Amino acid sequence: MIMKNRLADDVPLGKESGSGRDANIDEALKYAAAVEKYIVDHPAPSLAAAFVAGVMVAWWIKRR
Repeated sequence: MIMKNRLADDVPLGKESGSGRDANIDEALKYAAAVEKYIVDHPAPSLAAAFVAGVMVAWWIKRR
């Protein structure tokens, strides 16, 4: 079972404002889709990276 972010369909992207943010949002969505595809294709390294990042953040918080 592949999880899919269904909230992206429901969240308004501010396209009605016409402020020129559309290009930035489109680029961010393309980047997010590429990251999601990498995670789906390589679950073990992604999980290991998330674990290492969590350990580093916990260590950093503990030191403060």
